[in-house]
Amino acid sequence: MRGFIAADPWGESPLPYLRDAEWRLVGCRDCGMRFQGRILDPDWRAICLTRWMSGDAIAAFEAGHGGSPPAARAGAASAWVGHVLSIEHMTRAGRAGPVRLLDFGCGSGDFLHHAALFGCVAHGVDASAARRAIAERTGVAIVPALDALPTDRSEPYDAVTLFEVLEHLDAPLDVLRALRGRVRLGGLLVLETPDAGHVTAIRTLDDYRAIHPLDHINAFGPATLTAIAERAGFRRVRRRLAFTSDGIGQTLRREARRLRDLLRPPTTRQYFRAV
Repeated sequence: MRGFIAADPWGESPLPYLRDAEWRLVGCRDCGMRFQGRILDPDWRAICLTRWMSGDAIAAFEAGHGGSPPAARAGAASAWVGHVLSIEHMTRAGRAGPVRLLDFGCGSGDFLHHAALFGCVAHGVDASAARRAIAERTGVAIVPALDALPTDRSEPYDAVTLFEVLEHLDAPLDVLRALRGRVRLGGLLVLETPDAGHVTAIRTLDDYRAIHPLDHINAFGPATLTAIAERAGFRRVRRRLAFTSDGIGQTLRREARRLRDLLRPPTTRQYFRAV
């Protein structure tokens, strides 16, 4: 694990502070949820999000994980547009105006940019000062915490999204319950996390990326992701598919994958409705 950590880009390396640290992955006998038994306290978490995960380190990480090449960026943009189109269609019932959307853990605001282009009223929350600074340079205003958002509950959100976020939270159920209070009845919750339900220890690079010892606190699988959302007041629903393609071949392949996925077990990319 030391080698995996050393190979990641950092602003200030965390390794000198972890020399005598112990890593533990534990599981709940009742619900099957897996999570880290030892995590950073709030003060050290703040250090991790500023000194260790600096803006330069984030840029280097994303460049090494498909963030920079034009084809990868085009693919990400297509995925964002697909989510916006699905959300717009699935929230039409009970919505008179534009989609009101909250992206929790929004990073530097890429999804917010795409949602705004389709006329959504989009707000973002992210705890990372480095990511908020990147967003501000592109003209996106992001607040650091949920309680910093506008408090007018007469205009609840039509949809709340958490893309690769829930695994980072030390109290994910509390956050989902707080978000349930922000979304209207029948509104959407979109969750995507790494599928780490199979991880029992960090033996490979894939294990390390699925539950990073300093960053990914929870190891969700499809069943535990569904269960925690249901406990927070949501019911899983099937996403309405949206096609974003410039060629018939790609569209047909995507439709074939959709039909194939109907026969497969759920993944850790799920849509829910507030009930």
